[in-house]
Amino acid sequence: MTPPPHPSFVDGRSVASGPAGGGGRRPGRMGGAAGSAGGLDPTTNTAGRIAHLPGGIPVIDLDAVSRTRLWEHKQAIAQWTRLSGSAEERHAAEYAAGQLRGFGLATRILTHDAFISLPLSASLRLVRPQQLEISCITHSMGIPTPREGVAAELVYAGAGKLDDYAGAGAAGKMALVEGRATPQHAVNATRAGALGLICISGRHAHEMCCSPVWGNPSADTVAALPRVHLLSVPKADGEALRALCQRGRVEVQFTAAVRSAWTKTPIVLADLSPGHPEAEAGMFVLFSGHLDGWYAGAMDNGSANAAMLEVTRLLALHRERLRRGVRVAMWSGHSHGRYSSSTWYADTHWFDLADH
Repeated sequence: MTPPPHPSFVDGRSVASGPAGGGGRRPGRMGGAAGSAGGLDPTTNTAGRIAHLPGGIPVIDLDAVSRTRLWEHKQAIAQWTRLSGSAEERHAAEYAAGQLRGFGLATRILTHDAFISLPLSASLRLVRPQQLEISCITHSMGIPTPREGVAAELVYAGAGKLDDYAGAGAAGKMALVEGRATPQHAVNATRAGALGLICISGRHAHEMCCSPVWGNPSADTVAALPRVHLLSVPKADGEALRALCQRGRVEVQFTAAVRSAWTKTPIVLADLSPGHPEAEAGMFVLFSGHLDGWYAGAMDNGSANAAMLEVTRLLALHRERLRRGVRVAMWSGHSHGRYSSSTWYADTHWFDLADH
C-alpha cells in the first residue's frame, strides 16, 4: 500500500531557496542582505494555509514558507566566518537575535566561558626521498608546533589502531593513517606515543575537532585531550605518501598553528510562549542548532540557521495553536569546542530542561 503524502509536502513541492555560499578554507566574505521580520510574505500570495496530520493536528503547509526570507537569512549569515568566540560569530548571533525579537520572541544572548581551539594554518613539506610541498590543514585540539616547524620520520600506520602503531614502530614519529581525522585517531596516536599523525582525508582535507571530551574539559578529563600534532591531507596526496612509506624511509617537515584557550562564547536564546487556551504552563520544546561554523558561507550550519528562523516565524504567526512554548537556542563551540555551549547549557539548566 502506498502511504499518503506527508502533509508538509503539498503536491510534491519543496522549497528551493537558492545556492548555498561556499569557498575554500577561511575564504573572504560574501555579500549579504538583512532579512525582514514578522508578518506574511508579500511575495507568496498566501495567508499561511494550514495542513493537518491524521487526528486533526495542525501543521504548517510549505506554501507558507517564504523563499525570499530563507534566502535573505542565508545571505546574511553566510557573510561571516563564524569561528567560535569570534567577532564575526557575534555579528551572526546579534543578527539572529534581532530576527527572533522581530517575530515577537523574548530574546537574549548569554555569554559563557568555553575551551575553544582554532586551527589557524599548517604546512607540510616532503624532505626525503624527494622535496615536495603538500597541501594540508591542522585540527582543533591538536598541539601546535614551534614556528620553525618540526622535522620527523613518517611511517604508515594503516587504520590507526594501537596494533597498527606498534607494528609501524610509530613511537616518536609522525604516523600516516587512513581516514579523516577523528577524536579516536588522536587518542590512539597519543596512547601509542606518536609525535603526531597525518590523516588521509577525502577529496579535500576535512575539518574536525579532535577532542574526545564532550564539552569543556574538567580537572578529571583534561588529561584525555590529544597530545599530538594533527594534520590532514587530501586523498590523492595521502595515497602518494603511503606509496613512498611502503617503499622506504620518508622524512617530512611540518608546521601547525593552533590557538586553544578559554574564550567567551555566545548562546542565542529566545522563547515563544504558547497561545492555546489549554496550554501547559511552563512547558516548552527546545528547538536548537549551532551557529558557529568553519567557513564563510551557508554550509554547516548556515542553511539550518536560516531554516530555524523561518520555522520560528511561522510558529509565531500561529501561537494560538501551540500547547507548549518553543525555546530557540543557537549554540557556539560546536565545531571548535566539542559541543561546548550545548553541553554547558544542558549542565547548567538541567532541572529546567528536565522539569519543562
